[in-house]
Amino acid sequence: MPKLNATSDTVKDYQRLLLADWDRTFPEQVVGLLWDTLGKKSVVDDPFAGMLDPRSFQLAEETLAGILQRMTDAGRFVAQFELPDLPKTYHLKRPSKAKQQALQLSLYLTLTAHCALDGAVDYFHDVQSLAFQAAAHFVLPELSGSATEEYAILLHAMVLFSLTSVKEPAQFYHLVSILEGILGNPDRRLQYLLASFRSTPPEDHSYLTKAQEYWMELLDAGHFIEAENFLVDLHYWCLPEQREEVREMTVEAFRVTSPSVSRTRSRTG
Repeated sequence: MPKLNATSDTVKDYQRLLLADWDRTFPEQVVGLLWDTLGKKSVVDDPFAGMLDPRSFQLAEETLAGILQRMTDAGRFVAQFELPDLPKTYHLKRPSKAKQQALQLSLYLTLTAHCALDGAVDYFHDVQSLAFQAAAHFVLPELSGSATEEYAILLHAMVLFSLTSVKEPAQFYHLVSILEGILGNPDRRLQYLLASFRSTPPEDHSYLTKAQEYWMELLDAGHFIEAENFLVDLHYWCLPEQREEVREMTVEAFRVTSPSVSRTRSRTG
């Protein structure tokens, strides 16, 4: 049974990665942190160890077949998302770095389904959320259009993680909004971004960040009047000390959208 460790060093690494400006090394750093959190000695005899270790990539096809079967069985209960089919079999070739990271992240994101975990499980879920972000922002885009099997495996793992391991509603809605964006559902992405914002109290450090992400998405979708109304309402919803930042957001929004808003109003009214 893997023993999860939240040491002072791993927690510091998690906080550093959470606040960093992410680049292409981010997935590699996240996998390294996940491996450190597992506690290397606790998984040395685990059948998944060869896939989890960031320094090497070794995995028996039989082990991966079992992983895929569990993911396939779980996926039958996920009707909300239109996902690409998982491969029935997967033959290991010499994977590219992106393919290797896709398989490693897929296992880390669904690890609770494959083996029992002990120790700092909640902290491990936090680090898994970084793995989700690494997959969404770096690994999936690199795989798109070429590595269809690895793309499908990783996307399924991301969906299963969001549905089974995320406890906070605001985080759940935010992760689902990312998935809806990946799957090409902009209206549903907007719905989940709004749900994530509404589930976040003004006292939370991410409150204005989520507000900004939602109204910018409205602008990108051409919903200018909705974006304007949202910012006006935000002025009343936010804390007094946040109003100056909201005012700056509103001024910028009006500067960017005023010609388009005027044209929209002339057509609708």
